[in-house]
Amino acid sequence: MTKKKLLIRILVGCMAALVLLIVFPALGIEWYGARQWEKAEANLRARGEPVTLQEIIPPPISDAENFALSPFLTGIFADSGTPEFITAKARTEAWALPSKTLPPPKMNVKSEEPFDAAAWQKYVHASPEFQLAPAYGAPLADIRQAIINLGAPLDEVARDLREQPRMRAPVKYERTFAMSLPHLTVLDKLSALYSLRAITSIRLGNSGDSLQDIQTILLLARASEPSQTLIGHLVASTIEAKAATAIREGLATHVWNDAQLQELAAEISTCQPLAQITSALGKERAAFFHFSRQLGSDPARTLGELDPTSMLKLTGANRIPKGIWLADRAYYSQYMQQMMDGVLDTARGRVHVAKAHELEARFKEEDTFPQRMLHLLSSISLPVFSTLQVGAAETTARLNSAQVAIALERCRLVHQSWPTQLAALQPGFLPQIPLDPIDGQPLRYRLEPDGRYRIWSIGWNEKDDDGVADKAREKGDWVWVSLPLPQ
Repeated sequence: MTKKKLLIRILVGCMAALVLLIVFPALGIEWYGARQWEKAEANLRARGEPVTLQEIIPPPISDAENFALSPFLTGIFADSGTPEFITAKARTEAWALPSKTLPPPKMNVKSEEPFDAAAWQKYVHASPEFQLAPAYGAPLADIRQAIINLGAPLDEVARDLREQPRMRAPVKYERTFAMSLPHLTVLDKLSALYSLRAITSIRLGNSGDSLQDIQTILLLARASEPSQTLIGHLVASTIEAKAATAIREGLATHVWNDAQLQELAAEISTCQPLAQITSALGKERAAFFHFSRQLGSDPARTLGELDPTSMLKLTGANRIPKGIWLADRAYYSQYMQQMMDGVLDTARGRVHVAKAHELEARFKEEDTFPQRMLHLLSSISLPVFSTLQVGAAETTARLNSAQVAIALERCRLVHQSWPTQLAALQPGFLPQIPLDPIDGQPLRYRLEPDGRYRIWSIGWNEKDDDGVADKAREKGDWVWVSLPLPQ
């Protein structure tokens, strides 16, 4: 949702809320809201959950550890519109794949298409950003030269990520929904270059270089601080998908030895999407409380930060009783806690779909007039969380499938073939078979007649579709298919 749309919806809700003054006496609203918020806040305090903005701002770390202070990100955290920021934005935007339709593979694991070197060669030659000579050479050589010509400091960033493995972005948390996170786009775009370079290294047989680039991609995912903000979690998921794309290519070409495969498996095991999104949701809730307090005390200034040029901020939002904002915070808190406790099962690595549907249906019933007027901001914010739950489950399934695929390759190195059952991977290659985050059962697996294999989760529809995926992630299975050997 854009800031403009968010602003309009807030203002429409504020105007509509004035109707409550006809239904409830003002004092009744104040008492009700205060009572609801008092109970909600006490519950959060008892659970040790953050309630204020100060509680979600991460503690400082040493400059020597902080990747945010690396030369690559210099200026990107400056105020928007300043010369420093404009220079940094132009510099980092130049280090990205040109914005046009990319050749196979798409940067996700839904595609069953292997890397098409000829198509990528045409892509880089057709893009002036890569500064290639008109004459075509060997496809992989041209692609590698195109990456070099783009000038992105890939080796330097990889070095800095290893020397400064932690991240504390100096962002303005007090701006809540208006907070700028410009570095996330930079990290995401850079990860696509690493993925492309890793795949070309794989095709050229450079196992060490390709492994290092994949490890760098996973470090970029961590640098997005996925436990800190929901947008950081989403960016980390897209970055990890690019790593998965390169991993599938490496497994198809059998480029890595057993030690490298174990190293890769260890790196993937550090990715914990369910724990990260649960943490990020808790911090999002505290940020929501802060925004609500600001809106209740100074609506013109708060709405102006979302859209400084809009005249709509001059409406009567300041006439909304304080009890409305208090009741809204309590409602938001309760809904979020039910999602974090009932839907996102971090301890078991599961996402409970039935509970997600139940919670969503209850919200729709309650999000009608006049009840909606008691949770104005919640009616705008909460619907987006349904897609976040699906995404967290799918990302978990993808990472679990990657662990299985790596173990299968290790098994193949020893026995010269893939097993017919995943149970054969225990205990030598896997301590236990990774579970499907939807039903808690081991991931499904099948050897295909053509010699390839298929790993899958039953997906959001909770139905085993026999390893058949769908473009809509709420339908079909979530599938990891081994790629054919490159020709």
